[in-house]
Amino acid sequence: MFDIKSNSQSSNNNNDREPSALWLNIGIEHTFSNGEKRFVSLPLGIPFDSLNVKPYKGSNVEYAEFNSVQAALVEAIREQFTGVPQGESRRLESKNLIMELRHAGGQSEAAPVPQLNLQFKLK
Repeated sequence: MFDIKSNSQSSNNNNDREPSALWLNIGIEHTFSNGEKRFVSLPLGIPFDSLNVKPYKGSNVEYAEFNSVQAALVEAIREQFTGVPQGESRRLESKNLIMELRHAGGQSEAAPVPQLNLQFKLK
């Protein structure tokens, strides 16, 4: 929907950060051949304690609303971590959460510059 480019540079301070303690894992429940049902997640989770939404300070009203909803979603999920003891997990199931598959496109091509023949003079 929004094609926002980031010009931020990667920091070398990743080793200075505390390891993430809160993880959001995506997966399915699977019944194994022995009858045991278990949650099987993707190999990589989302480190949630370091996930922050920066407030948008621009003038695009539509993106400002998008950013506000995004921040509310992060906060709503973060609130679900309260009460989960260290070393344990719990399910977060909702009909409102949607997983989206996105294949990032390549470099955007610049729009063609039209050939203009302006018929006026500046004094």
